[in-house]
Amino acid sequence: MILRPLNPSFPAARRDEFISAWSAIQKIQNECRDEGWLITQPAHAALAGEIAQHLHWPGLPPEAGKENDHQPGAEAMRKPGQAADDDRVTEDDPGGLWLRAISLHDSGWGPVDAAVIRKLQGSDLRSRGPQALRGAGSPPARAAKPAFIRPVSFINFPPAEALSAWIASIEICEAYAPIAGYMVSRHFCRLSEDRITGGQPPESAQAAGSSVPLAREHELFKAFVAGERARQQRLLPATGKAPAELEARVDQLQFCDVLSLYICSGAAENVVLQLGSEPIRLVRHATGCTLQPSPFRQEVVVTVSALRYPRPEAQSGEPNSAAFEFSVA
Repeated sequence: MILRPLNPSFPAARRDEFISAWSAIQKIQNECRDEGWLITQPAHAALAGEIAQHLHWPGLPPEAGKENDHQPGAEAMRKPGQAADDDRVTEDDPGGLWLRAISLHDSGWGPVDAAVIRKLQGSDLRSRGPQALRGAGSPPARAAKPAFIRPVSFINFPPAEALSAWIASIEICEAYAPIAGYMVSRHFCRLSEDRITGGQPPESAQAAGSSVPLAREHELFKAFVAGERARQQRLLPATGKAPAELEARVDQLQFCDVLSLYICSGAAENVVLQLGSEPIRLVRHATGCTLQPSPFRQEVVVTVSALRYPRPEAQSGEPNSAAFEFSVA
């Protein structure tokens, strides 16, 4: 689950001040909040896939940015939510397959997030016990003194639970297409390798309050990487692609992943993202952001849906859900 402030502040950041995108995302996810919005991991992944459809970058493989080659007016004639003909997946449409891989890359979190939503919709968090909601498999809260608990962000899940969601995501993508399974496996291996070597990507950072020693976390991630390398060797021939092209696809997935997380979290800082080896600066403004240099030919407007937590009382008249619009250029 991705946490978003109820009313994100928008400080007047200097245009020449930038932090890493991960830092901005982690800051929001780790701040203790009494209320806010929840965005599911599958919804975030779908947003990443939507962003990927609009990428147009000189270093991308030739199948990327296909929507930019439509005839003039094609976008305007398309009904909302309707895919373009050359975006639809067929057996001979590998371009569509890599886009779907990005859209499905966090699908394994679905049951976990669904369990949290069921608990949120069925009870008032302020009257529950001290245990935070982590989703399926969590022991029930004890009937202790009433205390507010908030859902746990994806970055603070215990490693074993996060790895289970990662593996489920990979298996869903592999069932969809070998190239999708390969890409998502490589994505999570990169996150694991960064954690092992000292990087701090959010999904593999040590969980807040985790009782798992750091050395044990490293063992878990190393075992995960070893298993996934075997999977990648098995899937590679079926992708029909060279490893270098597949790595470029994973670069795209990770760029779209981080940009989507930034949007979902309601971050307001100017940040730096990476598209492969190319740093891209994101300059925030009131309704969205501008990327420098931009991997898009024109402005893209996206929308993400969220649920309120704690659930408002019915008589309050406050909304239980919302949709947030964000422009990227």
